[in-house]
Amino acid sequence: MKIIRLLAFICVIAILITSCGNSSQSARNSSSNNQSHPDSSSASGKLILSLPVYYGAIVTDIESFKAKNPDIELEIRALIDESNYKDPEVWNSVLSNYLSQMSVEIMSGSDVDIFETSNLSYYKYASSGVFEDLYPYMNSDQSFNMDDYYTNIFEALSYDDKLCVMPGHIMYDLVRINSNYSGQIVPEAKGIDYKELAALYNQISDPKVDFSRLNSASYNLFARSEFVDYIDPFNRKASFNSNDFYDFLGFSKKYLNWNPDVSPFDCNIINDGNSPWFINAYSFDLYTLLENSDDVTRPLLLKSSQGKNVFSIRGGVYSISSFSKNKQLAWDFIKFLISEKDYPFDKYTSLNDYVYNIDQYIGYVPINKNNFKTVAGQILGERYNRDVSKEVDYWDTINKSLNQVSFVDATVEMLLADLKREFIAGRLTEEEYALKLQEKIQMYLNE
Repeated sequence: MKIIRLLAFICVIAILITSCGNSSQSARNSSSNNQSHPDSSSASGKLILSLPVYYGAIVTDIESFKAKNPDIELEIRALIDESNYKDPEVWNSVLSNYLSQMSVEIMSGSDVDIFETSNLSYYKYASSGVFEDLYPYMNSDQSFNMDDYYTNIFEALSYDDKLCVMPGHIMYDLVRINSNYSGQIVPEAKGIDYKELAALYNQISDPKVDFSRLNSASYNLFARSEFVDYIDPFNRKASFNSNDFYDFLGFSKKYLNWNPDVSPFDCNIINDGNSPWFINAYSFDLYTLLENSDDVTRPLLLKSSQGKNVFSIRGGVYSISSFSKNKQLAWDFIKFLISEKDYPFDKYTSLNDYVYNIDQYIGYVPINKNNFKTVAGQILGERYNRDVSKEVDYWDTINKSLNQVSFVDATVEMLLADLKREFIAGRLTEEEYALKLQEKIQMYLNE
């Protein structure tokens, strides 16, 4: 399971985080009023999908779609499939090769109907008209019930009242606080930001207490929540050269782990032989969410310091090309991917079997609310061996509160790698690092 998750992560690199400039909380309604609806009648014919990797859950989904629509022809164009999936040399270049290929195809009017756009700088294409707005398809489709979905996720991904990308799953970052040091956190709290954590930690009189267990509080994890306050990719604007960001950098350099290889996980064990610790930081995953314990607080969403609730995309993200010759069929396929599922849990005897046979992203949050409740109830129920309805309701509440999406752009991380090394080595001050960061990202956004 670890290998599958690692390879899946390679395909869906979530690097930095930012506001995605959604201009309306009622985007789906505005889109319905202002744009003509596409034909919602049953479509047929050929569908061409462009994917970086054709292996795992997407194969199962495509085969299931073909079984329900036997007269439809599907052509898959992928750089990695079953024949070369285990070839490390192919993986070394798949991301850059796919990004280059996809960008050329999108701008040249290729015959591809659906692109997997997880790693594309799709915000650069949002106003160009190269991707279809999905709201008219939703609103004209009588079989599509908007209430079944976390529409706050749609809104966070919308720009100018248009939704051009459709994710399958999401995740977010969490912290548990050692109950010995949780201070004045109110019982109803569901989220916390780095400033509140720093204030609590500074109250601890014992210098032997580590800020985080096993260095789980990584810079990348905290940056995913904090960067949303300093970059707006849709409007091509970065604003890192500010006192607030200097403060975050000071906190990061003092308390956070800058090693990108750390894979934090949930933990509620306080006396485990390691040094005493203040928090454990990790990402949402139904497989690692442990039982509540008096030793730690319940998991809290790691928010931005300006109060934004951030999520990242996991799994495939799909867009319909405006050059598609069969747009209705393309919508039918995307709708099938996110629709309510009848998961065959009874066919398998272990939780690991779910990952291999049902959905490799099943531990994250499906954007379909009914799917989430089914999956969370099943996985947590088997792990805890009890009624988990309260836990499912808690996570459902957090899912509904999310309002900012992570900035997924592989190119940016490569641009910043050397800069981060210079800063953590002490060769750049907070102000110098922020200024160079501002220059590099602003230049990239302007390209």
